[in-house]
Amino acid sequence: MIASNKERIANIKALKQRFKILDPNKIPSWVSIEAAAIFEDELQWRLEINKDGEVCYKYNPKSESEASRTSLKYYACKYLCESLEMKYAWEKANAFFENNPNKGQLWFSKCLLNSLIDPNERIETNREIKSRKNAIIKHLEAVVSLTEEATGTLLQAWADENFQANKRISQGAYEYNMINKYPDRNLPTKTDRRNIRPFFPPFEIQVLIDSLKNSNPPRGIYGRQTNGEKAPRLLFIRSLTCALLQETGKPYRKVVVQAASTAFQCSLSTPEIIKATSSLNPSVEQKIVGGLDMWRIEELKVKDLLKNPELPFFLTPP
Repeated sequence: MIASNKERIANIKALKQRFKILDPNKIPSWVSIEAAAIFEDELQWRLEINKDGEVCYKYNPKSESEASRTSLKYYACKYLCESLEMKYAWEKANAFFENNPNKGQLWFSKCLLNSLIDPNERIETNREIKSRKNAIIKHLEAVVSLTEEATGTLLQAWADENFQANKRISQGAYEYNMINKYPDRNLPTKTDRRNIRPFFPPFEIQVLIDSLKNSNPPRGIYGRQTNGEKAPRLLFIRSLTCALLQETGKPYRKVVVQAASTAFQCSLSTPEIIKATSSLNPSVEQKIVGGLDMWRIEELKVKDLLKNPELPFFLTPP
């Protein structure tokens, strides 16, 4: 046991040396180094330290929105990791999974990150999604009309080329599957590649139209307000609450109050959180925690975070 503790202390020291954006010495004892590493990993994809020792963008933002969202994510991560006001929330995370505080903290850190609006994310309300869906259907129906009026020569040439393109795509997917030895992935087999069906443009496009008409995107977590100064905070509150309800069955209002108040440097109350999340239905919302499978959270320890020298920490494709 003593040797194991010494090894962990050595691993933690090595891991802290790989922090560039966050200061590991400012992270309080109630935040595990593994949880802090998830924040650091996310930030290192977008930020770096310049020659003057200042935090700056790793890549030039393509828009003002991307720049402001990246800045928001940096400061929110910094506050969530370092603030003394988050003590209750991080300690509560230790109990999210029975007898597994490390898993609880890792899961919580990923929830916090995923609840912060992504710098490149496009946000749409349910009404906007429905409107876009109808617009796509309208354009596809116009394409069907055009293809039905086309000559047989054009349609046959189109069908032939599409058939060859599908064969190339299928072959590439099969070879990738074999090279990377992912037998559990649902990629084409040799038999699949021999059985690529013919393509008739008007019919295929009509299939797309019918499937789109029958599709029912899950209700979003965005609510009615997707723009404006308070929109990122509202998204954070609804997303984090939804994730907690999905995983634990409890809303943990006090945790959400502390996290949102800390991330956005404001003072929120429990009634405000309840009002912001009153329309949530976690049974039909999309799953919030993505990008880090639960089995990876189970296995993630400090030594695992030190294995890949090419990436900041551990977010390699499975």
